[in-house]
Amino acid sequence: MQPTSLISTFRQDAPFLKSFLLLSLPIGLQSMITSITNTFSSLMVGQLGDLPVSATSLAGQVFFILNLMIVGIVSGATIFVSQFYGKGDRQHLNVASALAFALILAVSFLFTLIGLLWPQQVVGIFSRESEVIAMAAPYLQIVCLSYLPTGISLACTMVFRNIGRPGFPLRVTVLTILVDVILSYGFIFGKLGFPEFGVQGAAYAIVVARLIEMSIMASMLYGKFGEFAPRLRHLLAARKEFLAVFFRTSFPVIINETVWSIGYALYNVVFYHMGYTVGAAVGIAKVLEQLLIAFFIGTGQASAIILGQTIGEGKQDKAPYLVKRMEAYTALFGIFTGILLIAGSPLLLSMYQGISGEVRSTVTLLLIYLAIIMPIKGMNFVHIMGTLRAGGDTRMCFIIDNVTLWCVSLPLTFLTGYFLDLGIGIVFLFVIIDDICKYVLVRLRIRSNKWIRNLVS
Repeated sequence: MQPTSLISTFRQDAPFLKSFLLLSLPIGLQSMITSITNTFSSLMVGQLGDLPVSATSLAGQVFFILNLMIVGIVSGATIFVSQFYGKGDRQHLNVASALAFALILAVSFLFTLIGLLWPQQVVGIFSRESEVIAMAAPYLQIVCLSYLPTGISLACTMVFRNIGRPGFPLRVTVLTILVDVILSYGFIFGKLGFPEFGVQGAAYAIVVARLIEMSIMASMLYGKFGEFAPRLRHLLAARKEFLAVFFRTSFPVIINETVWSIGYALYNVVFYHMGYTVGAAVGIAKVLEQLLIAFFIGTGQASAIILGQTIGEGKQDKAPYLVKRMEAYTALFGIFTGILLIAGSPLLLSMYQGISGEVRSTVTLLLIYLAIIMPIKGMNFVHIMGTLRAGGDTRMCFIIDNVTLWCVSLPLTFLTGYFLDLGIGIVFLFVIIDDICKYVLVRLRIRSNKWIRNLVS
């Protein structure tokens, strides 16, 4: 008989909860530590004033799109890597990993080239304010050199997580963060014997830190765990039949993340149209939000791995029960995270000494909105990043993710913010409505059980 409530089944859930947390916590902590880096960088740049915060946030939109494209590639490949690992098929596991590596290298190189050659044109898409563009473009031209090493590190991380070694990338990330924070402090303010570069110092620090991270990750994967390391021969060994299934399943995920990230980045056209102080406030709010939703990234990817391995083992009938448990625990954590975000906002904002009172009050309002929507956002992470993708239902992920964004939230945000100038307090309500619409559609799909597919049988 299946349990009917979270409280009454906690004891029965203990083995599952243990495995869920052991997988999701290292992934979540790695994401959180990465967010801590962004927070420290934002805090240090924040000492320089509203304009530098706005400029670095603007330039960061390029990496935001690239990062989600890589997440799409990793998520698409994880569908296969996790199921092949559950099946014990190492040959096809390596082929799937090799395909992911090749795609990640290609898009990372492309974005590096764009950042190097057309920095002003790129940041000009999001803002027409010349002073913001003048500061953001040189920053982008430097920080884009970190894109390739970051892509390689994320590809290595994908392999480590799927073979049950999520702790190693976490330790490497901790080291990378320490290097980044120390170098940022030195390069931005001219401390510790380093020259003073101001805003551009943050970009130099990121590049050096990411190169170190990549060197350690790749050395370990191709050294100690060489049997799981993708190589050129694995890429060349991919058969047409497998390539067809791989791209038919993973391509919607990649396109989903790409199209969604472009749409999400377009919100910034509205925010920067409202003034660079609004852009700075949204940038700070998003940095603080990312710090706390890192656990949701962990639960989403852990869900994908656990469900993928369960389905790969041929235990499809167990999947709906696991989905319910993962959603319930994530929702509880979402409530806790929302309370923490509101309670901690005064302390967090007190660290931004260089920002204006206008930016400070706007950030406070945005954090309240984000805290309220946090439980729903967490459940969306579990179901879209985990549940539906683990079952190979990637086309429905694409539809749900993008219909709510492009057909509901984004048009209403442009209408209220770009054309009607109603103010950020009203405009941001139409930003967060995306998560509400998304959750309704996700729940309808999950109840149908049409998302469960064994792709490696």
